[in-house]
Amino acid sequence: VLAAFLSASTFTSCSKKADVPATNTGGGSGNGNGNGGGSSSSPKDKFVGSYKLAEVTLVVDGNPYDVLAEMSSCDRDNLYVLKADMTSAVVDAGEQCSPSSAETSTWSLPDNNTIVLSETTFTIKSMDGKTMKLSGEYSDEEIEAATLNITYVKQ
Repeated sequence: VLAAFLSASTFTSCSKKADVPATNTGGGSGNGNGNGGGSSSSPKDKFVGSYKLAEVTLVVDGNPYDVLAEMSSCDRDNLYVLKADMTSAVVDAGEQCSPSSAETSTWSLPDNNTIVLSETTFTIKSMDGKTMKLSGEYSDEEIEAATLNITYVKQ
């Protein structure tokens, strides 16, 4: 049950649009004349792309559980897509799930350390443009408090 829930909610779920846009901080140090030098890319740019799950671990009372191993094979091969227009999608790739696990939602970057996926807030542990490691709080009717750690690899 937990694996099925996490599969659906790990990246996107049916939800209202998140209203927090990504901020464009630009780059470079400027030249003192009001011209900001450097790149005009947005911080969101390194996040935009298609990902696959590499690791999903739920830590309960200090004990880690490999959620990815418990997910059905049709969910493990899904693609998780972050688009530049701040929408996101789960693409039911490879082995097809029945019913399909394809979904659409939104994402945002409220600050440099936080990403919101389908109104679920995660701390960005690391993002090097290829591998994204996230951590967030998790609870349900069976688990009072746990930490969900997710690693995505850009395709």
